[in-house]
Amino acid sequence: MSARESPYPTPPEITGAAGPSITRRRGLPTGRAVVGALLVSVAAIGLFVAYRQAVGEPDTSFVVVAERVEAGQRVTAADVQMENIELPDSVTATVFGDPSAVIGAVAIVPLRAGEMLQRSDVLLLAPGEEPDDPPWRELSFSIAAARAVDGQIRPGETIDLVATYSVQSETDTVVVFRDAPVLRITEASDGLLSSTGGVTITVALADPSTVLAAVNAVDDAEELTVVRATKVADQELPDSFRFDGVATTAPADGVDG
Repeated sequence: MSARESPYPTPPEITGAAGPSITRRRGLPTGRAVVGALLVSVAAIGLFVAYRQAVGEPDTSFVVVAERVEAGQRVTAADVQMENIELPDSVTATVFGDPSAVIGAVAIVPLRAGEMLQRSDVLLLAPGEEPDDPPWRELSFSIAAARAVDGQIRPGETIDLVATYSVQSETDTVVVFRDAPVLRITEASDGLLSSTGGVTITVALADPSTVLAAVNAVDDAEELTVVRATKVADQELPDSFRFDGVATTAPADGVDG
C-alpha cells in the first residue's frame, strides 16, 4: 500500500533568501504615560531651580581690584569694581561692600587685579580727609586734657598747637602749627600724664618742616597747649608772644597784633 500523499503543499526549499516577515507595530504611548512623563520633567525643573537658588548666582556684591595699584598710591574709582561673591559671615567683615569706602585710600601693599580688596590692604581716609587732599604725615603727641580743651576735641576737627619756652626771665610762646586736622584722639596710656587725665592726639601735617617743629616742641617745650580752631575760618593766631615783663606780640602775616 502506497503512502498517502499529504494534502498540504511542500514548503519551498530555503535558498538563503529571507522570506517576508511580519513585525508588530509599536503602539503610541497612552495619555497616562504622557502625563506621567510631563510630571517627572516638571519635578526635575523644579529641583534645578531650587538648586540654583540655593547655590547659584550670589546676591551679595563686594569690592574687587580692577586695575593694579602699587603700594603708596591712592585708590581711584577706576581701580575697583563690584562683583557678586558668596562669602561666609566671618569673612565679610574683612572686605568692602561699598566702593565709595575705599576711594582715596592708600594701598599699603600692591593690589593685583582680580583680587578682593581687604581692609588690611589699605589705609582708609581719616575723618575730614578728602580723596584729592595732598599727602600728609601723621604725628601723635600726649597732653594733659586740661590743656586740650578738656579732652573734648573730636576727630575731624582742626586744632592749633602752641608751645611755651622759658629762657632766663623771658617766656616765649609760639604757634607750632595751625589748622591741623585731628585724625584720632584717645586716652593716654599709663604714664606721666595719666594722673592728670592725659589724652593722645594724632594730627595730619602736610608741611615737612612743620613736622620737625612739632617734634621739637613735644620734646623741648615746657608747656603745650591745644587750641580748637574748628570754628575759626578767617582768623589766625599771631606767630609768637614774648613776655619779659611787657607783653609783646609778633603778628602773623595779614593779622594785626
